[in-house]
Amino acid sequence: MLLKDLTGDAALAATELETEITGLSADSRTVGEGYLFAALKGARSDGTDFIDAACDAGASAVLVAADTPFDVLERVSGRCPVILSDDPRRALALMAARFHAGQPEKLVAVTGTSGKTSVAVFTRQIFAFAGLEAASLGTIGTVTSRGAHYGGLTTPDPVTLHETLAELDRDGITHAALEASSHGLDQRRLDGLRLCAAGFTNLGRDHLDYHASVGEYLQAKLRLFDTLLDPGRPVVVEPSAPYADAIMEVARACGHPLFTVGEGGEDLSLVDIRHEGFEQVLSLETPEGSREVRLPLAGRFQVSNALIAAGLAICAGVERDVALSALEHLEGAPGRLERVGETDDGALVFVDYAHKPDALDTALAALRPFTKGRLVVVFGAGGDRDKGKRPLMGEAAARQADVVIVTDDNPRGEDPAEIRAEILAAAPGALEIPDRHAAIEAAVGMLQDGDVLCIAGKGHETGQIVGDQVLPFSDHEAARAAIASAAEAALFAAASEDTDGSGLDLDLAGAFEEELSASAGLEAETDEAQDAASGEEAEPVLADDDDFEALLGELVMEGRETSASGTGGEDDLFADEDGSTPDEEPIAAPAQAQETGSDDTDDTDDDALDVLLDDIVSESSPFDAADETVQEAAPETEGASAPLVSLSEDDLLADLADDQEVGDQESVDHDRADLAGAAADDGHPEADVFEAELLALHAGSESEPEQELADATAEESTFEAEAEAEAEAEAEAEAEAEAEAEAEAEA
Repeated sequence: MLLKDLTGDAALAATELETEITGLSADSRTVGEGYLFAALKGARSDGTDFIDAACDAGASAVLVAADTPFDVLERVSGRCPVILSDDPRRALALMAARFHAGQPEKLVAVTGTSGKTSVAVFTRQIFAFAGLEAASLGTIGTVTSRGAHYGGLTTPDPVTLHETLAELDRDGITHAALEASSHGLDQRRLDGLRLCAAGFTNLGRDHLDYHASVGEYLQAKLRLFDTLLDPGRPVVVEPSAPYADAIMEVARACGHPLFTVGEGGEDLSLVDIRHEGFEQVLSLETPEGSREVRLPLAGRFQVSNALIAAGLAICAGVERDVALSALEHLEGAPGRLERVGETDDGALVFVDYAHKPDALDTALAALRPFTKGRLVVVFGAGGDRDKGKRPLMGEAAARQADVVIVTDDNPRGEDPAEIRAEILAAAPGALEIPDRHAAIEAAVGMLQDGDVLCIAGKGHETGQIVGDQVLPFSDHEAARAAIASAAEAALFAAASEDTDGSGLDLDLAGAFEEELSASAGLEAETDEAQDAASGEEAEPVLADDDDFEALLGELVMEGRETSASGTGGEDDLFADEDGSTPDEEPIAAPAQAQETGSDDTDDTDDDALDVLLDDIVSESSPFDAADETVQEAAPETEGASAPLVSLSEDDLLADLADDQEVGDQESVDHDRADLAGAAADDGHPEADVFEAELLALHAGSESEPEQELADATAEESTFEAEAEAEAEAEAEAEAEAEAEAEAEAEA
């Protein structure tokens, strides 16, 4: 495209209007031969500092602000044509609209603090229900009925946005709904869009790290209605929403007809809401009569979002009855009060993107009607963002939830502990668990029948921003892993309820083995992802029965030790012995999820658990592995032999393996002698056979097992003789000392 056609105004270009432009970019690193480079001033850098780099890369023209210093203009003008603009961001957006000319025929936009993503997604679903080729663009990426294209910012840069819209148009997408963020509106990213309607959800506190005040924040939102939307195009709004009156005032002043919905609305008036499970039955009044709609979404805020989406679709040409019928088939946007699972106890787990005070308050309020027990929330706050909202989020959580767990969100460049402290200051009684994985695991672990958990802040995100790194992380995956872990714990609990003394149901044992295998696979996948982020090599996935048995034993021992420790209540659930909370683990290497146990364990539980171990392990194990906590599980009968390996021998085996691994030969010799003495005990009639196997398996010796056993036994005898000699010498010395003392006393 020629430069004169790209600018749309020949007066903007100083010279060489016939220059061919092959692309647009505001990033000098992506400039190619024949590109126009937009030297925009940002929050951290000035694009004019990179003009030379862009020209070296092949830029054929440069766009700069009209107030650019003369020396810069003089330097650049000698290399390529220079375009001056009082508003270079808007000029770039309009150029992008001309360069990538295509757009879907019907394009609608929605702005507001909360609900933009849901409204855009719902509008796309209504279009699709009406048989139209549709797309939605925003926080979760560009999505069509053919699947997701890619993710990105809520409102992409203008070049990317217009390039995407042109691609959708070429692919036959005729209807699209997009999110209009305050940043995008203020930075002119949406300029050049040909909108047929625009909607407004609400306005609350957000982005005050960018906007100087709520008033400035509102002014950015108003650009959608007073600048981008052509006169005569409708505005969809719920009159009862915060700041809706300001939107309606501007709309009337600009000649936009109003399409009002919800409470106080005239076009889709909400008369009543009736709750039936997780569905909401809406009684609506329209100019065409009464209508009842069964909305398959929870939360009053989703009612507003759905009605605004219906209004936008109707304004874009969808029949009213079709749009309302589509509401009964809506699916929630990913990470927007999304139900991700249910524990075996019947507790529900939701993930929500709420990262603002109003959004968090709204999400928790929406879940309260469905909470028969406790409402639990896990959340944090993002770093390098509005600090003023952190205590407000703490207040909202403390007000709405019964149990509050404060954790890390996306700390970015800030100290995570300071972010948490600002939240905790306004949330008395809240628990602090820095690692997000551990926080989710702990929250799921405490859930009981009737409880509801909301994991808030990250929603659909699949990464955690720590410093300048994005580490793999998903609230969805963490929640499902925690639920699976809780199910595994439930299998242990079910096993302990066997009361007939004859052993456990083999089906239960098999189910446990399957659960454990699945858990091990999931843990391995998670570890691989974390190791990839940290640059460490992942540990191998379990490969054989021996590895499986080893993992099983470790899990059982961890479960027993935790159960034996007990907990005193939610407030001290994560406290150290001195009452303090554990030190924070490095964020780049999240701590393993924490297991908690019950106080009411007893011998019967240990008995049943021992039988479960026998059922699963004994077929392939070379020797029984009973620990001393379950020694009473099988009462001794006349003629019965004692367990082959006691806990002390288990410890000796572990010591031997550790010492062999580090190559400490002296300790290895001691360990072998100790094991030989333990195996030769009179209560072990099979000691000869066992010890031969043991030495062959663990000592790493290539000699005959019998000779190894004899050598170890002889060495043990030598140690015992030396010990006896030392004891006798000490006794004699002590006697001599006493005699000398008596003699001195007599003298």
